[in-house]
Amino acid sequence: MSRSVSGRVAALTILNCSLVAGIVVTAAFAASGQRPAVGGVKEGKGKGKGPARPPLFFREDWKHTPAGGEHALLPESVGTPDLVLNFVGPAATELII
Repeated sequence: MSRSVSGRVAALTILNCSLVAGIVVTAAFAASGQRPAVGGVKEGKGKGKGPARPPLFFREDWKHTPAGGEHALLPESVGTPDLVLNFVGPAATELII
């Protein structure tokens, strides 16, 4: 009986040592991956230049009602006659511009 208990203790000791070693190695890799980028964003400025945006593919100006303000979005609201406006989904009738 003492032999099986000592075998279990040895197995648990090896398992615990393996677990601790795995945590230490993982922490070391995580810490080494946290280095700041060279020439990156400077801290403390608050207003830095963000990532570059892609060029504008197309632009659409919307027609507004003479009264101004918000109104329901209709296919007639599109400023370019060659552009087709399709509504998809249950809330499509609730869109406003």
